[in-house]
Amino acid sequence: MSYENAVNIIDMHQATMGISEQFPDGVHPNGAGSGVIAAKDFTILTTPKPVISQAGTLLSVTQGFGYQWYLNGTAIAGATGQTYTASILGNYSVGVKVSEIAEDFLISTQLNVETLGISAHSLSESIIVSPNPGDALQLFFTDGGYYKLSVVSLSGQNITSDEIVSTEKGSYKMTSMEKLASGLYMIKIVDEDGNSTIKKWHKK
Repeated sequence: MSYENAVNIIDMHQATMGISEQFPDGVHPNGAGSGVIAAKDFTILTTPKPVISQAGTLLSVTQGFGYQWYLNGTAIAGATGQTYTASILGNYSVGVKVSEIAEDFLISTQLNVETLGISAHSLSESIIVSPNPGDALQLFFTDGGYYKLSVVSLSGQNITSDEIVSTEKGSYKMTSMEKLASGLYMIKIVDEDGNSTIKKWHKK
């Protein structure tokens, strides 16, 4: 059974094992077989959806028998545990196997991760991206210090190499952004204590 797509799965194979007489032609159910299918549908469709909880960057979901996490509807490779640590902003959901013996699989509602933890939140508040949208990117720092800057795609891949900045309060122009095409970009900022945050910027 593939869980690559974030869709609910109802395992009818397990539900209809051992009752071949209720499927006279091997495919279509008789009245009794239809009742079995309807009961299975009702059971799964009335099961409460899994619920994601967030504590900083740590996401967790209600107990199940197997898991697959998704970012913006795409399966995250290797993310098959009850918890997942978010590393970039976006909409997270998780599929949970709700039966020990069947492959019934329910998808949670999406959780929009807008900040990466408490320390990232305070760092985010101390840096302003302007103009947004704009043709050139300026970062305005309310606190001086040492920062590492990089541009990442919406999937978290590095687009530019790191820029090392040592600054007092004031502004810094990211010249690497001038070479990029118009579109939405994520600016990853890491301070000297290892705290990180991501700012969204739309280049005209």
